[in-house]
Amino acid sequence: MLDTELSVLNVLVHDANIIPYRKEFNRITGSVTASILLQQIIYRCGHQNTPFYKFKEPCEHELYQIDQSWTEELGFSRREFDTAITAISTKIKKGQDLTEITTPVVHWTTIDRITYYQLNLGALRKALNRLYVTAESASLIKAESAATDSAKAPLVINNREVPENTDNKKINKKSLDKSDEINEVFLFWQEIMKTHKAKLDAKRSKMIKLRLQDFSVQDLKTAILGCSKSRWHMGANPNQTAYNQISNIFGTTENVEKFMDMQSRKRVAVNDHDLSTQSYDDAQAHFDVPVNQASF
Repeated sequence: MLDTELSVLNVLVHDANIIPYRKEFNRITGSVTASILLQQIIYRCGHQNTPFYKFKEPCEHELYQIDQSWTEELGFSRREFDTAITAISTKIKKGQDLTEITTPVVHWTTIDRITYYQLNLGALRKALNRLYVTAESASLIKAESAATDSAKAPLVINNREVPENTDNKKINKKSLDKSDEINEVFLFWQEIMKTHKAKLDAKRSKMIKLRLQDFSVQDLKTAILGCSKSRWHMGANPNQTAYNQISNIFGTTENVEKFMDMQSRKRVAVNDHDLSTQSYDDAQAHFDVPVNQASF
């Protein structure tokens, strides 16, 4: 009996090492691991947003301390960490202007092979504002709908009007869920490509919906990121034309897969702490199928 009690106590002693997980962050990051990593970076930067350094995994560097690397602290594999940091952070040069960077975190590696992390407060505030203000608005809409048996004004879901159903038939939840996913992918494309004036019209909605039959929301976000890392598709080509439209990224399943591959590939790192991703100068050659040049 005593042995059992001691075992339980030994487990509880480690509660101080519990890492918080805000599941709503998934709407910003796209994954559980990236949400956990973002939470830890916010915690470590603190109110003053102080940059801090941390090693990816155990190493021989003189500043490394046992159990203090990311993989040890979070219990992530090297691959899980690389995927998570890519989703939330952009590698920069120290002192670089952050106004054009959309990720909530930035990082840089010094000549001494030390990687520093810092919050990109402008982008983080925008993301959190959209996240929590949208959630609060949705709660108010739900409360107002429940308070009246027959509302005169239409119900607004995802900025679209849903007429009052006088027969009290239930709205198809599955359809609404799919609409949420389409809207999430479109908003991510808007943010990454800086196309804030673009509209989610019928053609774009249909294209995203078609690809969601074979890919997850996170897959499509990964493809968008892959396209954004391609200088060729972002306009550095002989035509000086950007081919980063939804019709190009999601034009075929092959395009989605290859843009995903472009995002996941890493260039050969100068050292173990260089987390930057490959930027393809001649991305057109990476595609076996012609890139759709139509612009929705």
